[in-house]
Formats: sequence, structure tokens, C-alpha cells
Amino acid sequence: MKRFPLSRRHLLQGAAAGLAATPLASLATAATSEGRPLRFLTIYTPMGQMDEWLPVGTGRNFVLSSQAESLQNVRDKLIFIRGMRSALTIDDARDGGHQMGHYAAFCGTQGGADERSLGISIDQEIANRFDGATPFHSLRLGVLPSGLYYSDISHAGPSQPLPPIGNAVSVFNSLFGSFGLDDTQLALARLRRRSILDLWTAELDALNRRVGPEHARVIEAHLEQVRVIERQLDTTVAATDCEPPVHPGELDTFYQTPGNYPVIGRQMIDLIVAAFACDLTRVASLMWHRTASTIVHTWAAATQEHHALTHDTNPDAADAELRPVYRWYTEQMAYLFERLDAIPEGDGTLLDHTVVYWTSEVGNHRSHSGYDMRVLLAGGGAAGLDTGQYLNVVSTLPPMNDLLSELVHALTGAPTSTFDEPRLETRGEFGDIRV
Repeated sequence: MKRFPLSRRHLLQGAAAGLAATPLASLATAATSEGRPLRFLTIYTPMGQMDEWLPVGTGRNFVLSSQAESLQNVRDKLIFIRGMRSALTIDDARDGGHQMGHYAAFCGTQGGADERSLGISIDQEIANRFDGATPFHSLRLGVLPSGLYYSDISHAGPSQPLPPIGNAVSVFNSLFGSFGLDDTQLALARLRRRSILDLWTAELDALNRRVGPEHARVIEAHLEQVRVIERQLDTTVAATDCEPPVHPGELDTFYQTPGNYPVIGRQMIDLIVAAFACDLTRVASLMWHRTASTIVHTWAAATQEHHALTHDTNPDAADAELRPVYRWYTEQMAYLFERLDAIPEGDGTLLDHTVVYWTSEVGNHRSHSGYDMRVLLAGGGAAGLDTGQYLNVVSTLPPMNDLLSELVHALTGAPTSTFDEPRLETRGEFGDIRV
């Protein structure tokens, strides 16, 4: 393979911002009875969903809407869910902010005084329960992330955000940069990476001595991530039989240009699929931009920012522009699902051995509400998910936290109390999605 440079900036971005976390304990093994690994992927797209996106009918006798017709090839491997309520509804005085909705949907909490999540995210809860057999604990990607809390759906714990990496070159180099290297080259790569980590550790140590106890706790969490990376260097990925994706081959400025949003998104999807297929990680997350999205989807004929359109005072005209936008996001998900479903694994496909959890920060696209949330689950047949159904639970509004708990149980084989929330009257289970 052609070699690509591993710059200090790319290594720091890829190893520190995107790929490491804090797997402090191995509680379960992600595998089916046939020994095939299970995987988990969380997907965030901004600004809820239009009612028109939802299927027609209920149960197993549903028909995909025109906005979601691109999912037809994998229809029987999907579970649509409408009508859950998120942690945004705990305090109705705060119910109405995009800023906290993604914490509610992925962590089961609202935000604290520091505007960070009050708990761990589901992807990290599951990653911590896996046995550490893969080189990377988790993969966290974003498409034009803003660098603010608006862009964080992964948290290692309260006030411990794990920002997504938005540069596909950095991700490629971190995942596949050592493919094809001989022992001497691998050893040199480890030394180069360790020298970078040593420099970064020294910088954090110096900062730690100048801040107060609360900030020191956050810095210590970052230092623990560095230690995890150091341990991972001893298992640098060597060449395997799996096929790496095409190198992105773009300049850094490419990943700062809104017009490249569709291409960057496809690159991130391809990297996730390849990482799963090569068993480099079994947990990943993808955040399509930030909450209150500022993207103008010109490729879908939109003329205003996504967020602005959802609040336009002429809703009919705005919705005419938004329909192609939401259809476009669903087409990207269809591309992801079909790519996973095209890779054989065991007695099924990679999609069958992967649970994809796709949702947003709010329910209806014109609401900031945590009521009537919309979720799409894909795959997971090997984990016991009862796919090919549409669950409309708007009449009972069960908490999303119960769904998070059920997914953890399905993937790891062990229940969790992490997402219990008395104010939501959680039960810790949502058996409707299981066979």
C-alpha cells in the first residue's frame, strides 16, 4: 500500500480526540452464541424528523413513506419507534433547548451547570462492557463538528465529553496507518507515537498544576485517556486479510468547508464499516454536524440553514425545502445499512451483527420538545432484536432511557442500572424490541 504521513497533529486528533476512552473494566464479551462479535453504532442527525418521515401503518404491516423509501432494501431489518420521551421532559421549564437534547437522547440525562452531560453515553457504556479484544475501544466521528458542546454525543461520564474527530485523514491514519508495515516499521511507528504522547502528557501535567480541583479532575480524565492510548500502542494493528477503505487523500481545509459535507459524511461511513469489518473496534458513533445545525443543504436545494428553516414563520414554504433535506439524510443511512448488509458474517451479514441506533435531539422537526421522539434501529438480528416492525407508543410515552437500557442488555447479555431515572419512572427495560 502507498504510505501516508502520520503528522503530530493527525496523531493527536486521531488517537486522543477520536479513538480512545477509558475502559476501566471488562464486564462482558460482545459475541453471539456462534462466537461472532456484536457491534454498536450510534448515529445523530440534527433537528428531529418530520411527521412525513414516519411509516404508514403499524406493527409489521407498515409501508415506508416517500421520505424513507430509500430504506426499502433493508426494511425487514429495521425497527421504527415513535412516541418515546427523553430526559428533556424531566423539567419542562428546560424542555425546549437543542443544547441539551442530544444528552437526553444518548446519555439519558440533561446537562449540568457546565452545559455538559450529567452521565455516560450509551456507546461508552457498551464499549466499557466489551472485553477489549479490539485495538480501539471506540470510534467517535463527526461531520464538520463545531468544537463546542453542541457536537458531543459521547461522554465517558459526567462532564467528560469525548469530542468527535472530523478529519477522515486522521481517522484513516490511526486505524489503517500501520497496515502493511514490517516489524521494524511498526516499532518505529510506536516510538513516534509515544514521543507525541509524552509531549502531550507533559503539557497536561503542567496545566494540572495551575488549575483548581474541579478542572484538575477533568484533566486527570484526559490523562487517563492518554494512558489508555499508550497501552494500545503495544497492540498496533498489523496487516490482516480485511480490506482498508480508500485513503481520503484530502487537505485539512477540506474538512472545514460546508460544501464538502456530503463527501465527508460518506468518508466517515466508509471508515466505520471498514473498522467493523476488520474488527478494529466494536463501538462507534457518528454525529452529523451539531445540534441547531447551521448547514445549508444546497445539494438538496435548500437555501437557508437547517435550524433556521425549522423556525421559519412561513412553515409551508420552509417544509417544502426541508423535505428533500430529511430525505437526503435517510438516503445516507440507507447507504450505511446496505454497506453493512453486503458483508457476509457467520450465518448472516455484518448488519445482522451490528445494532445501529439513529435518533436526534428533539422529536418533531418544528419542536424543541423531548416528547414524541423518533428512533430508528437497524440490524441486530444476531442480538435478538425483533426487526421488521413499527412501534407507535405515543399513547404511553415510555422513557427513552428504558430503550437505552434494553440495548445495553441485548448487546452485552447483562442488565444495567446506568440509565435508571426515577423522575422519568424508568423500568430499565423496553422488551418490545426483543424477540
